[in-house]
Amino acid sequence: MNKKNHTLNVKMAIIVHSLMKFALFFKRNNTFFKVFLFVIMIVLNNIPLKATENYIIGYYRSWHREYYLHNAIPYKNLTHIAHAFIWPHEDGSLEMNNNFLYPELVQTAHQNGTKIVVSIGGWGKDKGFSPMAADAGARKNFTANLVQFCKKHGYDGADLDWEYPHLKDKENLCLLVKELSLAFKENNLSCLAAALPAKDWNNGYDIAELNRYFSWYGIMTYDFHGSWSDHVGHNAPFLSPPGDPCKALSVKDCADYWINEKGMFRDKLCVGLPFYGRVFEASALHQKMEKGGDAVSYADAMKRLSRGWKYQWDSLAGVPFLVDDNQTRLLSFDDTRSIENKCAFVREQNLKGVIIWALGHDDTGTSQPLLSVAAKELFSKGNSGLSYQNHSPVDKSK
Repeated sequence: MNKKNHTLNVKMAIIVHSLMKFALFFKRNNTFFKVFLFVIMIVLNNIPLKATENYIIGYYRSWHREYYLHNAIPYKNLTHIAHAFIWPHEDGSLEMNNNFLYPELVQTAHQNGTKIVVSIGGWGKDKGFSPMAADAGARKNFTANLVQFCKKHGYDGADLDWEYPHLKDKENLCLLVKELSLAFKENNLSCLAAALPAKDWNNGYDIAELNRYFSWYGIMTYDFHGSWSDHVGHNAPFLSPPGDPCKALSVKDCADYWINEKGMFRDKLCVGLPFYGRVFEASALHQKMEKGGDAVSYADAMKRLSRGWKYQWDSLAGVPFLVDDNQTRLLSFDDTRSIENKCAFVREQNLKGVIIWALGHDDTGTSQPLLSVAAKELFSKGNSGLSYQNHSPVDKSK
């Protein structure tokens, strides 16, 4: 522990000791005591305490297996792998594709000290969650099936990728997660996590209750613009640029939202890092969009750069983009600088870590530079030392 963190922890010990004295006084009045505890929870959650370990969780796409084998993964740069996806039915049964199981992946991860969880759901494969969670018998069946699946195939736990619960599902989600948590503990399964949207669009999450059970939350801070948008914008801006009609939609805005407005614990929040971008048929950001938004891997973006696409850095958003020679196509993506900056934010704010969609997207054939820089920033004592608040890279053309 460095001197700065030691000093912070000593100060916090003094604060907590003082607060406990006040607690003994307020406990005489039950109403005041409840208010007191709520205020203390908010105060402590907004003081960035040092996390014991940063997580880097990489999603492994089962359908991409033939292009990115288990032995291509740099396990030293990961704490966890999320193996995507199996999915639930409304009766609590589980389904998977024929080629999902990959024993070599599970075995090699464990041999390298990396935990691996099974991801359940995913876009278009989560329709069974709502009716299953609403039925006590189906929840019991799902819990038993998931525990059995994890133990049989060697997973350390599960990642729930329900996209997305609505208000009517809020209480049922809490019941489901509580029952899963109890069953996981009884069966020595150490990880129970969830992938969440950039913001709680449907008011479907009771974070105060869910904080009790989840090991981490993976916030999907990407896909802010795409084929569904009416204008061109960044895939995953670190900051919200003034010219973008999508106000308060950025990595920092969303992290602040989950912590300050929803009460998510800092030491459970993992920021989403996209190892891909999106290409639009446009010449500039914030233009009206009529076509485009397709996903492009980082490796493919580098190929376009070598073919003459021009690199530009958006200092207001904290991410780069490419424009082709004809000024007709624009590619928004993340590179090593933007990934480094986002990880510096995670480190300085003492968030839990990052989730990555997806492993292999940055595989150039000779290196995986985005994963490498994330690990250097979050794991290494020799990290960049940069402060995201002061990090404003000079515009650069490559």
